[in-house]
Amino acid sequence: SVWGFSDKFVYDRVKEKISEYEGPSPFCIFISTIDTHAPEGHFTPCIPKKYNDFRDILRASDCVTSDFLNWLKAQKFYKNTTIVLVGDHLMMRSNFTDKFLEKDYHHREALNMIINPRIKPQKANRIFATFDIAPTILESLGANLPEHRFGLGVSLLSNKKTLLEEIGEEKLNKELMKSSKIYNSFFGKQ
Repeated sequence: SVWGFSDKFVYDRVKEKISEYEGPSPFCIFISTIDTHAPEGHFTPCIPKKYNDFRDILRASDCVTSDFLNWLKAQKFYKNTTIVLVGDHLMMRSNFTDKFLEKDYHHREALNMIINPRIKPQKANRIFATFDIAPTILESLGANLPEHRFGLGVSLLSNKKTLLEEIGEEKLNKELMKSSKIYNSFFGKQ
C-alpha cells in the first residue's frame, strides 16, 4: 500500500510555492520524499518501467528529482540558491537488497550532496556523522560558525577534523554511550 504523497506531487507543489514567492528575504524549503521507501516504494511514471521491480522505482525517483533540479536550474534565482540533498538512512533490508546489493550490506552510505554552496570544501572524502550535517548546511548557506562547529558537529566544508576523523568510530561510540544528566533530563530520567 502507498502512504503519503508521491515525490512528483510534492515537487510540483514546491514549484508552485517557490514561483509564488516574491519577498526580498531569503527563504528555505524542506522537502521529504518517500517514493523509494520500503517495503514496496511508489512508482511515479516519469519513465517507462524496465525491470518490473524496485529498480524501476529507483530510476523513476531519479527521474522526478532530476526534473525538479533541472527546473530549479532554469530559474532566475538558481545562481543564488543552495540545494542540499540528504539521505536520512540506508535502503532498508528487503528481498530487493538481498538480491541486488553486494554481500557486504553494511558497507554502504546514504547520499549527501550540496549544490551551489556559498563556500567551497577545503577537503574531500570526509569521514563524518549525522551531527556534522547541520554545521555543513549552515556554512553552505553562508553562516559564519565559530571554529566551523555547531554542537558536536563540524562543517565538512572546513578543514577542521570531525569527531570521527579525530578520535575514530569506536571511541566516539563509547563516548556517546556514556550517561548524561542533561540528556537524561530531556526524557524525565534522573
